Amino acid sequence: MAASRLMLAIGRRGLVHPALARVHPVHGTPSAAIWLIALLTAAASFLGDALLVPITEVGSLAAGVGWLSACVAWLLRVDDEPCWAAWTGAAVSVAIIAMKVLPFVPGSFSAAEWIALGGWLALGWGFWAARRRA
Repeated sequence: MAASRLMLAIGRRGLVHPALARVHPVHGTPSAAIWLIALLTAAASFLGDALLVPITEVGSLAAGVGWLSACVAWLLRVDDEPCWAAWTGAAVSVAIIAMKVLPFVPGSFSAAEWIALGGWLALGWGFWAARRRA
């Protein structure tokens, strides 16, 4: 459910095709985004464990990058005094990212995870390229 709402939000910001920003006239739900997420989920369910592990590993990298972005944004915005929680969050995020991308760390990305990351990046670029520029 959160994924369809996220697609609605980025559709409204113009970051993906505007069709994903449409809502159902009666129910007020993001129907195009729901259908897209439902189709992607159904397709992925047929690919099994071979795809599940690389996608979840890429998701952990994405969570680290997102958390790092939030911490850095907080640190750049706050002027009063240093926020040790944000500094700690940034450090942990860098550690999570390093665990995934540095090849000498146990548990780092295998070839399958790098392929999955490339696929997600290509999919994201495709959605971004399909948007209408104002």
